[in-house]
Amino acid sequence: MSKWTVKRLGDISDMCLGKMLDKEKNQGDYQPYLANINVRWGGFDLKNLSKMRFEEKEDERYGLKYGDLIICEGGEPGRCAIWKDEVPEMKIQKALHRVRMHDNYNPFFVYYRFLLAGRSGELSKHFIGSTIKHLTGIGLKQVEFEYPSLAIQNQIAAVLSSIDQKIEINNRINAELEAMAKTLYDYWFVQFDFPDENGKPYKSSGGKMFYSKELKREIPAGWEATVLGDFCSAIRGVTYSKTDVKATGSKNSAGILRATNISENKLDINNLVYVNDSLIDKQQYMNQGDILIVMSSGSKNHIGKNGVYYFKEKVAFGAFCSKLSLKGNFSSYINNFLGSGGFKTHIANSCLGTNINNLTNQHIAGCMLIKPEQSILTEFEKHTSEFYKKIAISTQENQRLAALRDWLLPMLMNGQVRVDSAADDLYSPEQGAGTRQP
Repeated sequence: MSKWTVKRLGDISDMCLGKMLDKEKNQGDYQPYLANINVRWGGFDLKNLSKMRFEEKEDERYGLKYGDLIICEGGEPGRCAIWKDEVPEMKIQKALHRVRMHDNYNPFFVYYRFLLAGRSGELSKHFIGSTIKHLTGIGLKQVEFEYPSLAIQNQIAAVLSSIDQKIEINNRINAELEAMAKTLYDYWFVQFDFPDENGKPYKSSGGKMFYSKELKREIPAGWEATVLGDFCSAIRGVTYSKTDVKATGSKNSAGILRATNISENKLDINNLVYVNDSLIDKQQYMNQGDILIVMSSGSKNHIGKNGVYYFKEKVAFGAFCSKLSLKGNFSSYINNFLGSGGFKTHIANSCLGTNINNLTNQHIAGCMLIKPEQSILTEFEKHTSEFYKKIAISTQENQRLAALRDWLLPMLMNGQVRVDSAADDLYSPEQGAGTRQP
C-alpha cells in the first residue's frame, strides 16, 4: 500500500450530469437514454428504455463511450455500472452522472472501489439531503480513494471482472432457458396450440373453443377461469424500522430480502439487511421454489416485479414484498404467468395510492387466469422442469461467485491480498507469495 496514492475523483476524471427531460424545450431526434431506474450495481436494465430529443451538438456532452462509469445521483446515490456499448447512441438523463476516467486510471477498478464504498457506507459523507439523499456533482468530485499503479489496477480489475463475467455468462444462459419456457407457454396457453390427442396443435387444427365471460376471451373446451389464489397463497413480509437493523451476521439475527433484491426476475441474496429473528414469523422465511413479489414501491415500473427463490439459505423478506407459495406442482405455469402481459395489466389496474403504489394480497389472489386441464399442465411441467433445474443450479453458482467476489473485494482494495502479475495468482503479503486464497 506504500505506493498507493489518494486522489479525488474530480481530479482524475471528466464528469457530466445528464440532460433534463423537457418535452417543450428539447429539440433534435428521439434517442434512448438511461434513467436512474435503468442502472443497477454492475449492469443495466435495458428492457424499458425511454427516449427524448437530442441534438447532434449534444452527442459529446450526453453520449456514452465504452468504459464510462454511470453513477446514480439519487435513489441509491453512488450506485453505478460501466457502460460497454450495449445499445447504440445511448444518452443519459439528469438523474445520472457520467464519469470518464483520465489515462492511468482503470474505470473497472474505480467501479469496484465504488462498489466497496457503497456497501461500507463510505460514500454517505458526500450525500446531501435529510430525508432524500443525493450525490451531487460537487460531492462526487470530492470522493477520495487510494489508487495503485495502473498495472496493479488492471490486475485487480481483471480478477474481479473474471468472476463477474462468469456470473454474466450464467445469466445469459438462464435468460435463454427462460425464453424457451416462455415460448412454450405462449404457444400452449396464449395461442392454445398445445398438442391435441393426435399430437397436432390444438387450436390451429380446429380444436373446440368457447367464450369465457370471466376472462373475456375464448379458451379451449374443458378449461376454466380461475384466480391466482387457487394456485398459491400470499404472505406479507416482516415489518421493521431502521433501529431494528443489526450488524451483518450478529447473533440471533436473520437476513431480510427487500424490493431492491429483485431485478429482471432474479433474486440477489448477497445484499441483505439483518434484524432480530424474534421479529420474524416462521411463515415469513423463504423456501426453495417460493416467489417473491414487490407489493409497494414509489415507481409503477417496480410494482409487481417478482423472482423465484432458488436458494437453501434461511432468509426472510420485508413488508414491501409478499411471498407466493405454490399449492401444487404448477411452478413453471405460474412463473410464466407472473411474467405475462395479462398479469402486468392486472397489476397496473390494481395499484392504489398517489405517490406510493401499493398492492394487497387480495389483489394478487384475485387475479384472473386460465385453469387448463390437469393433463396439459402436467405435460407442460414435464417439458419445462429441466429448464428450471438448470436455472436453479446456475443461480446458486452465481450466489457463490458473488460471495467470493465480495470476500476478495475489500482485501484487494486494502492490499491484504495482492495479485502476482507473474503467476496470475493471489497471495497474502503476510503468508508469502503463492498462497492461494479460497
